[in-house]
Amino acid sequence: MNIIRGEMAREEAESIAKRVARTKAARRRGGSWLGGKPPFGLRNVDGKLDPDPETAPIARKIAEEALAGKSLWEIGRMLNDEGIPSPTGVLWRTSAISQLLRTPGFAGLQSARRRTASGGWAAIADVYLDPDTHKPVSVGEGIITPTERALILASMASRTAEQAHGIIRGRKPHTTVTGALIRCASCGGRAASSSGGAARSYRCSQLANGLPCAAPFTAPRDGVDDYVAHRFLSYLAAMEPDDKRLIGIAERWTAHVDPASVEERTAAQAALGAVDADLARARRLAVSGVLTEEEAAVEMARLRGLRARAAEALEALPSASVDVSPLLDLAQSREAWEALPAAERRALLPLVIREVRISRATGRGVRFKGEERVEIVWLD
Repeated sequence: MNIIRGEMAREEAESIAKRVARTKAARRRGGSWLGGKPPFGLRNVDGKLDPDPETAPIARKIAEEALAGKSLWEIGRMLNDEGIPSPTGVLWRTSAISQLLRTPGFAGLQSARRRTASGGWAAIADVYLDPDTHKPVSVGEGIITPTERALILASMASRTAEQAHGIIRGRKPHTTVTGALIRCASCGGRAASSSGGAARSYRCSQLANGLPCAAPFTAPRDGVDDYVAHRFLSYLAAMEPDDKRLIGIAERWTAHVDPASVEERTAAQAALGAVDADLARARRLAVSGVLTEEEAAVEMARLRGLRARAAEALEALPSASVDVSPLLDLAQSREAWEALPAAERRALLPLVIREVRISRATGRGVRFKGEERVEIVWLD
């Protein structure tokens, strides 16, 4: 009887495990936060992520510093110098900031952890992709947008150099257009760039550092950059007009072409947001009894007047709508691409490209052909 009961209990445990797995899969696919502590700056509201009024401004400040190109060390030092405590109440460390910026939930995206080779769980989760559409699933409002997350990860990747015995931080960023994305198809190493006159080229960093690689590559820099640019622009032209990534790229392009209008509208939106925050604060003070009824009436009337003027100023500015039609026309986008500075082109590529793998030529002196030697791994 004990053996029978044990077998029945084991079968029931397996059934429960399967039901829990199915429920979690359905909730993950439906965009529900599956539990655990939300990323810093966010809170769990009815199964969805939402900015925390107290910590969201600090989290957004961290994101803006990262978008500005600041290193993790510089961001941590700024936070510690200003006396801002970390989520654990101690000093900020670069590892904690790195994990925060890499966490999919920080961008309002669903996550899924994978097991490592040792059988444990990876420290940082991957972005969960819907099994049918192969697109990321939203779990609410994040501190940053998916586009900003791609820019931050690209900036962080450009500061990391892979060597045979680990990772060296503080690497000088790439000055080439495609170099930060290139990987050797044989060993997976990054690319080193040679700028020796007309013979400018990319080559496997293992080869450049005298380290072993079964099939190290060397490829002309101009040839690789032109091929990747053509594939990138062709990829954009094939996108749907309402694709969020296409709109994000168009926004960055607009910001480069007409930065003054973008900055003016951003400032007007920030002014309106500041007045809204003051209104919410005044309401809380009135409800809690800190302000008397007379004081609250005077303050609320003053703030409503400020908000009306701020809203009028924002309304008077040109529309913030973004025209994506030039990106859907390959001829127009190619001309505009050539007019962009190298730094701006370098920042746009990671929005849709994860990495560029280059294989070794079939022989010495063989002419470079991108379609034969270059493999582009897209983010989706």
